[in-house]
Amino acid sequence: MISTCAFLLEYLSTSYIVGRCTSHFNPYYNVLMDKLQIVAEPRRREILRLVWHRERSAGDIARHFDVSFPAVSQHLGILHDAGFVRARRVGK
Repeated sequence: MISTCAFLLEYLSTSYIVGRCTSHFNPYYNVLMDKLQIVAEPRRREILRLVWHRERSAGDIARHFDVSFPAVSQHLGILHDAGFVRARRVGK
């Protein structure tokens, strides 16, 4: 998670992005915009804040929100697919 976020921050801070921020000039523009749209959602930013310093179970994360567990699970899936979080199974 930290390495992906650091990559985005470094990528955003380059003058190449600032000077030529269109898909015509920059092949990574669409990828960057997709990542930014993912973290633009407030619940996803809160999930990232919750797991930034330590691992948490999906149930523990879900308890912090006033939405259903499946809704939180969907947000976790989107973050996972984008490479912002990692998941590991514990138990059977």
